[in-house]
Amino acid sequence: MRTLTFHRTLGAGAVGTVYLGELQTAQGFRRQVAVKVLQRDIPNAEMFISRIRDEARLLGLLHDDAILAVVDMVTFEGVDAVLMEYVEGADLDTLVRMSHEPPPRALAELGAAVAGGLSRAHKATHPDTGAPLGVVHRDVKPANVMLTRQGTVKLLDFGIARARFDARESRTGQHVLGTLNYMAPEYIVTGMVSPAADVYGLGLTLWEILVGEVYGQPKIRRDKHDLRMEDRLARLQGGAQAFEPLLRSMLGWVPEARPTAAEVEASLLSMGDKLPGIGLRSWAPQHVPPALSEAKDAEDGLGLINRTVHLGDALPLMEQGPDAVTAEVAP
Repeated sequence: MRTLTFHRTLGAGAVGTVYLGELQTAQGFRRQVAVKVLQRDIPNAEMFISRIRDEARLLGLLHDDAILAVVDMVTFEGVDAVLMEYVEGADLDTLVRMSHEPPPRALAELGAAVAGGLSRAHKATHPDTGAPLGVVHRDVKPANVMLTRQGTVKLLDFGIARARFDARESRTGQHVLGTLNYMAPEYIVTGMVSPAADVYGLGLTLWEILVGEVYGQPKIRRDKHDLRMEDRLARLQGGAQAFEPLLRSMLGWVPEARPTAAEVEASLLSMGDKLPGIGLRSWAPQHVPPALSEAKDAEDGLGLINRTVHLGDALPLMEQGPDAVTAEVAP
């Protein structure tokens, strides 16, 4: 019988809390996991939970070093939880707020890693049928990019991703989902989303790190969009100016004219070889640990720390569909 023990909180949000846990099998195999525990006593809880289930199923189909992996999904005491690989790192939003922005060469390498992960997600096919999954992340931003102290990059939070697969529960229709400051203008105007929207979000993310401020809410008129883009690109100084031609193409108004994620990856890799300064694997060990040391545990509102969940031998939720795995909790 598998067990899951909760050790401490890693973070909390509007829909739940993430814990550091330890998964153990009857054979004595152990591994650390991040456990996203979802709350049901919130407005529209079922909608959020179905999206998180979709995220877990989707990530179960995406096997990529740059994308956070899902281990399993379970429920206990009527609460849904997603078990993910545990990655000790700091997100880019935290690093920027602490004035730990990667220098140009390191940022080019980091951006290339994110672009590569997005490109492979955009091109992903179902492992059984070979049909395109049609994945679009829809919320690429600094807070959804994690960097470890070794310089490994992970793209987080596919909870609002658009994809096509049989087990999908939530139906977003024409609802506009994501973080307003990182939305592509065509998404707001038409509600239509494509891989070009992820390229736009990555462009905003790179600009924000280079300049140290938020780009701002999208403009839904082309003339105003273009005027602001010129203003924002003019703020690139020093080594950051090397990014200007690429960012101009990534942040363009016409989605079809933007480069693909694969083209962005290739451009950033080429740039990284020419930019001065240290690379990501040299920079990360110096700046990620201070961010980790200042991180504070979130409140354990569910009272799970030091408790053990017995998961039993049931099939994982990803294989069962909407019905959750039943579990018992030991004090």
